[in-house]
Amino acid sequence: SVSETAGYMYQRICNDEAERALLVAGLENTKARDVPTPKTYNQAINSEFADYWNESIAIEIANLEDHGVWEWTHLPKGKRTIDVAWSFKVKQNAAGLVEKFKTRICARGFRQRYGYDYTETHAPVTTLVSWRACLAEAACKGMYVAIFDIRSAYLKADLEEETYLAPFPGVTPPHKGMVMKLIHPLYGL
Repeated sequence: SVSETAGYMYQRICNDEAERALLVAGLENTKARDVPTPKTYNQAINSEFADYWNESIAIEIANLEDHGVWEWTHLPKGKRTIDVAWSFKVKQNAAGLVEKFKTRICARGFRQRYGYDYTETHAPVTTLVSWRACLAEAACKGMYVAIFDIRSAYLKADLEEETYLAPFPGVTPPHKGMVMKLIHPLYGL
């Protein structure tokens, strides 16, 4: 129902605000441009802002685990793993102050081979012209337009191909030699 959806959205917004407050406690007057953006995991965890990056990394890994993105397994014979890259960004508010430390794990899908690792690609995006046409049509008919940003929406899709990741910094396999079999996609696939 609409009221359940609104209640969920309110709860999600409150959780996001609490998470954001946690990630910037102590940096309320720090300009985002004054926080160097690390290019690697090691740079992030060894930087002056390591505590903030570690918290952001932990939130990203917990989000992926909560969505059941992977399962641990042994690499089947004839299969290979792809690796990941960490992406770090300091988000700023309208005043240019630090709003959030954002971390994403991106699969290095460019290392996959067409026909072997995957057979087709798809990017569910729209063009600006199409978006404007929809808004114009709604305005002409006096319709109400609601826009939702589904957090981690890409994690809700299923993968058809078998894709394996090598364990990356920040996660520890339950047993030596295990790899991560992806159930849901990551950025980069």
